[in-house]
Amino acid sequence: MNIPAVTFKTTSHDFKSMGRLLWVMVTAGMAGMYLLLMLSGNVVMGMIGLIVPMLLVIGFTSGSTEYSMDGEGLSKHLTTYLRSRKVGKLYPWSAVKSYKIGSDLSRSYGEYNYLEINFTGNDTWQLTDQKDKVGFESFKQVFLQAVAVYNAQDATAPDIAMVPHVPIAATAVSDISVETTSTQKIEQKKSFYETAWAKVFFWAMAFLISGVMGFLFLNPEYGSVATTFRLLFVIMPGMAYLYYRVYVKRG
Repeated sequence: MNIPAVTFKTTSHDFKSMGRLLWVMVTAGMAGMYLLLMLSGNVVMGMIGLIVPMLLVIGFTSGSTEYSMDGEGLSKHLTTYLRSRKVGKLYPWSAVKSYKIGSDLSRSYGEYNYLEINFTGNDTWQLTDQKDKVGFESFKQVFLQAVAVYNAQDATAPDIAMVPHVPIAATAVSDISVETTSTQKIEQKKSFYETAWAKVFFWAMAFLISGVMGFLFLNPEYGSVATTFRLLFVIMPGMAYLYYRVYVKRG
């Protein structure tokens, strides 16, 4: 395809999705915590056993990343924080199944934009503009341009299938095993706030929070300053943002 080559530098991990990374982190942390608690019976040691394995998982699987894109496909080069392990992934355009674009709220209540790219084999790349807004926007616009060009092609034209998880040291074209497959259009999927599940989640949370607030109003002895603070300055602003995204600014 005739599109400009572009790169975007940020940080990422070596798992197929953020959910898998979190699962491995929690599993490693809980195992370490229980082990040290049984061996020492000390709560502080248990917390160390929880935190250290989680940090090690991040260190060995996450790090600085360069995403690249051109007319042939997309690539990802990751260098991990610990031991500087280098991992490369290469996908042709025929391996891109779908994508999402949108914005969300960070833990510091700052809004950020994201691009989620889904590949065959259940691999997902999640790029955000939290570290480089200009670079992200440039990468996103070229990606959308490439998708438009790709989808305009003959749907029966042969292309190259996914090339899974290839170490950078062994990315010589002659060493990569590929197979051909027919092309199909790259689909843009709805963001969470555009789905019916977002409305279900909003109203479920609204009823739950209303019930909690009603209970605390009728039984003030169960409340506290900390509880009131969380309701007024954490939960209610979060619900206001959720309402805004679901019913005002969707996507």
